[in-house]
Amino acid sequence: MAEPRNAGDDLGGRMKLIASMVDSKLFFHKDAIAEYMDIKKLVGDLAEEKEMMEQERHGSKEELDAANRELLRAKQRIAEAMEELAAAKQQLGAKCRELEQKSDELEDLRRKKKIQESKTDAGVHQQQPHH
Repeated sequence: MAEPRNAGDDLGGRMKLIASMVDSKLFFHKDAIAEYMDIKKLVGDLAEEKEMMEQERHGSKEELDAANRELLRAKQRIAEAMEELAAAKQQLGAKCRELEQKSDELEDLRRKKKIQESKTDAGVHQQQPHH
């Protein structure tokens, strides 16, 4: 015949089994919490890195905008200098034409003076008696 079961032994074994199951679930959840904490830290690190990259990008954009503004100012100064050069070139051309005209007038005066001197010399030679 089979031995009668002791209700206390059966209850104790079942309680140990339940405690073991609870411990197993606790370890499982502790591991899950640790994994989720690692994931949360990674997400935080990524968020910080993203923020730094956005700040760098924003800084780079500001630097690029400043460089573009400086380039535009330089282009304007070059355009103004080109206009000044064109005006100076026109003035120089006008002065050159004026000098050429005065040079031509001076040459005409020299020719007229030579002609006049030649006429004067010829008149002086005619008035002198021949010995």
